[in-house]
Amino acid sequence: MKRLAAFFLIGMFGVLSPLPAFSEEGAAAPAAPVSTSVPPPPALRPIVITFSGSLSSVDSKSTPPVVEVEDRYGVEKKIVVPDSAQIAASGKVRPLKELKLGQGLTVEYTYDVATGTRTALKITAEESS
Repeated sequence: MKRLAAFFLIGMFGVLSPLPAFSEEGAAAPAAPVSTSVPPPPALRPIVITFSGSLSSVDSKSTPPVVEVEDRYGVEKKIVVPDSAQIAASGKVRPLKELKLGQGLTVEYTYDVATGTRTALKITAEESS
């Protein structure tokens, strides 16, 4: 009988009970708030890609102009050339219109994943022979 009374008292105080603690109204007691603060993502920097090949076309009618460069494997890339892009040949700054079809180029550009646009930062032309 003493054992039964001991189990009854322990059960009343919730020591052996796996049930959650209840408040006076019979509802479950509110849990402590959990912190869900997430640190801000790091600042994204554009990745600069370098592509070398020969100039296969220039669309100067579009704004800004677009050049198409083909590498030695036949891969062609259309690259937008904004006014801010640096174009150099023989160590001097040159305008886009001085580039010749078939001329070797090395283009440094960024790629916008959302729009699929390649934007030139710097174009270095080989000396045409």
